[in-house]
Amino acid sequence: PIDPLRVQKERDALLKLHQINRALSQEQNMDKLLNMIMDQAIAFTRAERGFLILRHTASATYDVRVARNIGKEVIDHPMFKVSRGIIDRAWSDGQPIVLDNAKDDAEFRSRGSVISLQLASVACLLLKWNGRMMGVLYLDNRFRKGLFEAGDMLLLELFGDEAAAAISHSRLLGDLEQKTQELELMNSRLQLANQELQEKVDHITSRIKLLENEVRMR
Repeated sequence: PIDPLRVQKERDALLKLHQINRALSQEQNMDKLLNMIMDQAIAFTRAERGFLILRHTASATYDVRVARNIGKEVIDHPMFKVSRGIIDRAWSDGQPIVLDNAKDDAEFRSRGSVISLQLASVACLLLKWNGRMMGVLYLDNRFRKGLFEAGDMLLLELFGDEAAAAISHSRLLGDLEQKTQELELMNSRLQLANQELQEKVDHITSRIKLLENEVRMR
């Protein structure tokens, strides 16, 4: 039988997701966009903490762009507050990882980061766009087990796809703006060089005329 409450909950969640996606698509400033993605992901999943991590493909290094808690407070030294093992596994497998209780998970419970951080619920979602992995959205809660339900994860993956698209779009706009600025700078330098060259030509022309006049007067 259909559960009306569940249907209404899913409908409300999809409507909220649609509103979030529209807001993401309209934000062009990269820093504001990343903060918006992080805050919405935490609010959407009721996670205690969230980390938006982009990865440099060439150097295989991680760059934590946003790290904050449910109170929107910035988390210091963020790479020491996440499980690199979970992130690396999600990245190498190309699949999200969801743990109901990381402290009891057969694969990760012996990891130093899981032990020291006392992690319970963990969700590590890949940010992918056009088949290219850009980074991860890492969410956790150290006190609640089984926080990330299957239905939530399905919607979160849809949110992650939109977030990755928005990040890619913002990067393209940033690159275009930078190239435009570089082109404007090159044009400015070219105009200055042309002006200097013209001044030299005018000076030489004046000097030639002056010499010609001196020759005529002799």
